Amino acid sequence: QYGGRSVTKKVFLLHIPFPTSMCFRELECGEEILKGMLHADVVGFHAFDHARHFLNATKRILGLRHESLVGGLIGIKIGRKTVLVTMHNVSIEPYQLEGMLFT
Repeated sequence: QYGGRSVTKKVFLLHIPFPTSMCFRELECGEEILKGMLHADVVGFHAFDHARHFLNATKRILGLRHESLVGGLIGIKIGRKTVLVTMHNVSIEPYQLEGMLFT
């Protein structure tokens, strides 16, 4: 802890496509799911479309806006906290795996 606050950073990386905001409107706990995700410091997705669905859902359901940050990052301001929204194409590169297996 630092000054009474936790310095642990939380990262949430979703490995599957993120649904549209309409799905969260239909869920009884859709708002709570979005709020829960925003407890992370970084929310990551594999593709821009998935991140866009998340940004739209937080705007349409929670009334939150996103902003462009330095370095091309995207942030959602919630209270005094800014949650970073990122895109990562995480995968296994077959040629690198084969090279490591046969050395």
